[in-house]
Amino acid sequence: MGKKIGVVDDTIHETKAKSLQKSMDFEIIEYETPIELYNDLNNGKIDATISEMDNFKVSSYMDQLELIDTLEVLYSGIAVNKNNKELLHEMDRVLLELETEGYIEELKQKWSN
Repeated sequence: MGKKIGVVDDTIHETKAKSLQKSMDFEIIEYETPIELYNDLNNGKIDATISEMDNFKVSSYMDQLELIDTLEVLYSGIAVNKNNKELLHEMDRVLLELETEGYIEELKQKWSN
């Protein structure tokens, strides 16, 4: 097939590309930054990319590129030192309050489109 797929090095996107490579024929091209990746995508040096939606949305080439599919939803977490009970309880309280008020659901709806 000879296609080149760009990913930022040492990211979950590189892992996903390597997983897809088991059933598809393409070369993985690794980049240090999303900016370099999108420059090469726009200039035709690579054929496609697996990247974060946020990187695509803020890319200066967004008008010239087409998002063809989303692979999966990834969630981020908040890590807290488990010995810092005061901070942990306060974060739990605020998150519960935001969820109860419906704000968390609003954010999900806003950013999942």
